[in-house]
Amino acid sequence: EVEPPSDEEADPARSPHGIISPPTAGTFQQAVTRPGVVFEGGANPNRDDSIDLFEAFNSSSSSRRPQRVQEDIPTAVPIDDDVVTSHGDYGSDEEGGNGRRITDDININDPDVLLGHLPNLAMAEEAPLPLEQEQGFWKKHGAVVGGLLSLTVIVVIALGVGFGLDWGGPGDPVFPQEEQPNASTPMQPSVAPSAAPTTGAPTTVSFGKVKERLLLSLKNDNIFFSLNNDSSPQYRALFWLANEDERTSNDEDLVQRWALSTFYFATGGDEWYEPLAFLSNVHECKWSATVQEKKQGVHCDEDNMVIGLVISSNNLNGTIPAEIGHLKSLTNIQLPSNSLTDSIPSTVGHLTELNELSLSSNKLKGPLPSSLGSLTKLTTLNFKSNQVDGSIPTTVGQMTSLKEFDFTRNKLSGSLPSEVGLLSALERLMLTENNLTGQIPVELSNLTQLNNLWLNYNDFSGSMDVMCDAQTGKPVHKIGVFYGDCMENAFPAGPAEVTCACCTFCCNNQDQCIPND
Repeated sequence: EVEPPSDEEADPARSPHGIISPPTAGTFQQAVTRPGVVFEGGANPNRDDSIDLFEAFNSSSSSRRPQRVQEDIPTAVPIDDDVVTSHGDYGSDEEGGNGRRITDDININDPDVLLGHLPNLAMAEEAPLPLEQEQGFWKKHGAVVGGLLSLTVIVVIALGVGFGLDWGGPGDPVFPQEEQPNASTPMQPSVAPSAAPTTGAPTTVSFGKVKERLLLSLKNDNIFFSLNNDSSPQYRALFWLANEDERTSNDEDLVQRWALSTFYFATGGDEWYEPLAFLSNVHECKWSATVQEKKQGVHCDEDNMVIGLVISSNNLNGTIPAEIGHLKSLTNIQLPSNSLTDSIPSTVGHLTELNELSLSSNKLKGPLPSSLGSLTKLTTLNFKSNQVDGSIPTTVGQMTSLKEFDFTRNKLSGSLPSEVGLLSALERLMLTENNLTGQIPVELSNLTQLNNLWLNYNDFSGSMDVMCDAQTGKPVHKIGVFYGDCMENAFPAGPAEVTCACCTFCCNNQDQCIPND
């Protein structure tokens, strides 16, 4: 251990110029990294001549703690703890020294300024510091230096992130890249799907690219909002196509597959009694199954175009989506005995090849769309046992191929339009149990092919004799069955609502019908 210095040793002889005298025998004064700090005490031959300043002032041994030199430095400038010279000496700006105050010149909140003063800080670091001044410097400027070091680390990390993707090496992991479509593959699908289902490994296509292809094919701005609503059947169908369907990239007719998938989600496909292979990876023309010896599901022609959608008694619930209108080759829609709700979408009018539209025994409501008049090839329109209300649109007169018009047990109101008399092929006009009013139009007598006319349980008035042959007293033309409210009412008692000399059955407001002899 080095003995504490005596009073004489603590006050060494000075030179005429105030320069520290050489050490006396038995003592040593060794400069530690900074020449302005000395050790006083006995010689220590085992100690390194270069003692780190931090080690020096952190030492708990008072005999080894560096003592501040009290004498003036050669320039005879008073030491100022706040002043650091750019040449390694200390001095006051006011007293002629060549030093500068770091705290006066550097804005520690500005990284650019800090970086610009790195050279000055480095030179200051090399300056000889007395212990107290060294401690004062770190107290005042430690945050600055720490900030510079942190800033340097951040810059290095940022540069590494910015260019790191190009720093790959033999040992670097390789992440799969999204497969890009072949340049020769058109973004817009062709009209017809592939002739036969294709097989092979699934191709991953991003949600955005499938959506883009679909929008290009549909060219319908109205669908944009549905495709951005993640709870809509349209979005769910698109999501399935993009993320789960293995056939998406190989199926040319994306719209057909998406429309059928939308139908599945819109009608509660997860709750169907039989899934009918819907949303499987086979071609959509194979989304079907034999149920009770009858094929149910999707029917296609030899070109793999959907021509039939036949699903009965399979717990379909929800609504018929407007996207059904994109299946333009449909000729047959049969969805009886389910739980479909809401109104018929007007896009049904786009199905100009349709021959049959049978939706009996559901929970459909709302008015009939006037677009039904576009179905000039339709032969069967069966909405029996639903809750369809409103009036019969006059456009029905354009459905000149219609043979069956069955709206038994609905809530149709208003008068029977005279345009019905234009349905020259009509054989069955079934309007029992509705809320129709007024007199039946005389134009009904023009229906030469009519064989069944059911007008009972309504609120018609007047005479129905326009449907009677004046000579025979029987219904005109081929009418074999003719129901009308021509029976006296019981509760409350009253006259019949209409007169009909040739009705085959007369009924009253108590749901009673009797033959009209």
